[in-house]
Amino acid sequence: MIVKQIPKESAINYFAKNQFYNINPHSNFNLTDNPNRRLENTSNFFKKHNALLDDGYLLRGNEKDVKGTIYKRFSKEKIWMGIFDNDILKGINYYVTSRVGNIPLPNEVFSAFVKPSTEYTIEMFDSLLFADSEDIAAELNKKLFIWTTRNKWNVNYSYRLDCYNMFDMKFYESLGYRGWANLEMGDDLNEKNRLTMNFLKRLPEAFDD
Repeated sequence: MIVKQIPKESAINYFAKNQFYNINPHSNFNLTDNPNRRLENTSNFFKKHNALLDDGYLLRGNEKDVKGTIYKRFSKEKIWMGIFDNDILKGINYYVTSRVGNIPLPNEVFSAFVKPSTEYTIEMFDSLLFADSEDIAAELNKKLFIWTTRNKWNVNYSYRLDCYNMFDMKFYESLGYRGWANLEMGDDLNEKNRLTMNFLKRLPEAFDD
């Protein structure tokens, strides 16, 4: 299988075609045979995803609390990667990067989790990993890891949220991610749901073994 950069439109169409917004059935993202409705559901799902990234969080720790907007500083210009079997798109994942100075701004205290360099650290964030199967997703994400390490990033952040994610924590741990915080939260689309948000990070040496 081949992994390569793809246009945003290809990722959106793949997501909509497979109706991945309904991986864990949700009343706001119902399955449908209508292509236009699928695109609308996909758009609403992506808006929910972006809202989660732009939100502020307070995570209480044993030594100190961590407060900030975590992902908001990352570029909105996503670099989409796709994995292909011949010419058929079988999975998608995106990443963005950010340079962070040694002295973090008040809402960037999460930089404390990164080993500082002389002038700045390069942080990466990836998300929306979806594929036809777990094996395909693992191959795509590992190749994305190899692809991006040339950027000399210091830490790779990600997250998973119950009901909006295709894979469990065990799968992400197999890809080298480690959870560094968990947050219990409500679902503003369905007040009956309680969700767990897992904050993840992965270091450049994740696959040294």
